[in-house]
Amino acid sequence: MKGARLREIDKYELHAANALFTAKAQNSKKKVTLKDLYDGDKVRKEILNDEGKTKKAFDPTLHRRAMKALKKYRPKVIQKGGIT
Repeated sequence: MKGARLREIDKYELHAANALFTAKAQNSKKKVTLKDLYDGDKVRKEILNDEGKTKKAFDPTLHRRAMKALKKYRPKVIQKGGIT
């Protein structure tokens, strides 16, 4: 999964580089940098730093308590013609 995401980043960075060259060719007065268009290094760091984070574990006791509470729940009876 990470490889596919990193490949997408490389693709966008290539598009940004192409846009940079086009912008430079069309308007030499305006100074444009690749980082202004797309910062691939920042996104790569975010993806690679996601490795160390742990996901929350499923708590079966919390699920059981919620299901038990739902069994005791009785909705209010709505009479015909509106809420009373």
